[in-house]
Amino acid sequence: MFLRNTRLDLLRFVGVTLVMINHLEISGSTFLEQVLRRIWVGGWTGVDLFFVLSGFLVSGLVFKEYKSESSFDPKRFLIRRGFKIYPAYYLFLFTAFTLRYILTPTHTVYNSAEGLLNESVFISNYLRYNNPWLWSICVEEHFYFFLAIALWLLITYKHLRFRNLLVIYLLFLCVGLFFRVQNYFQYSDYNFDRDYSRSHLRFDSLFFGVLLSYIWNFKPSYIQKITSGKIILLIGSLVFISCNFIFPRPENRWIPVVNLSLNPIFFGYILIFFLEYKKERPFLRTNILATIGKYSYCIYLFHGFVNHVIKHFFSGYIYYILYFSISIAVGIIVSKVIEYPSLRFRDKFFPSKSKVALLAK
Repeated sequence: MFLRNTRLDLLRFVGVTLVMINHLEISGSTFLEQVLRRIWVGGWTGVDLFFVLSGFLVSGLVFKEYKSESSFDPKRFLIRRGFKIYPAYYLFLFTAFTLRYILTPTHTVYNSAEGLLNESVFISNYLRYNNPWLWSICVEEHFYFFLAIALWLLITYKHLRFRNLLVIYLLFLCVGLFFRVQNYFQYSDYNFDRDYSRSHLRFDSLFFGVLLSYIWNFKPSYIQKITSGKIILLIGSLVFISCNFIFPRPENRWIPVVNLSLNPIFFGYILIFFLEYKKERPFLRTNILATIGKYSYCIYLFHGFVNHVIKHFFSGYIYYILYFSISIAVGIIVSKVIEYPSLRFRDKFFPSKSKVALLAK
């Protein structure tokens, strides 16, 4: 039995909206465009939010299975992840490659067979790619395999403890920080692929979500202690996250060193506070924003290609409106036609062993 959490869907909406704005080409200087340009500066943090959410939710499924069955089946876990990720992902790769070939049949760097192959096996965040935004899907795919192996070992050998998970997180943080600092001193320019998209630079974000999920599932009293009446911590988290929207990455090369390390921690606190907040408000109930967030995976997959096409034919407000509306519409359609039927097939033939779980990504 799976329960959909509206608050998590709202956070998904925030994440995918930030990313979509970050990929806008803003040409005008109206008040709205100035607001969009400010959000654009820090819109990349939407992926940081998604990483923490992903680590929290996906590991939560493992922890619930462990609590229910006193064991964990990594093979079933990866199969179930595959049914979630692969159908819509490979549909997108085929559709984007085919349409680009028809529209621009000449061989280009953005539609190479090599890029298609790299994206098909989830290594395009290290090698050549056709669709640059898919780097985050590669990072998550690498993480799923690591998580399955790591948690299986910890559960099998009776070492699933907060201390051990904390050690793993700190190791990822130190590895990521080492390479971020190395890049900072070795290079004088800004390079997204080098400084942001490699898996070894981002695993700490995902694993911080795992750490929070363990506390959420096994130490709920700790959650209450750090969130009850701690509005000052929430404000501090929001203030730090807002810094990402003030300082542009290309002109501030300390951001991949400092903010990539700390964003997950502050997003994690916002996530926990959001889930633990007791007072119900209208915006926390089912609404159109949460509904859009429900389809965020497929919206994310297709938004970059939609943007690439739309911006060649339109500009200004028409471009903005068509980009957002078509991306959302395509994402919802693909989710209903491909993603959710695949999940129903998965749940029929590879049902979850946990009795009750929040619906993950």
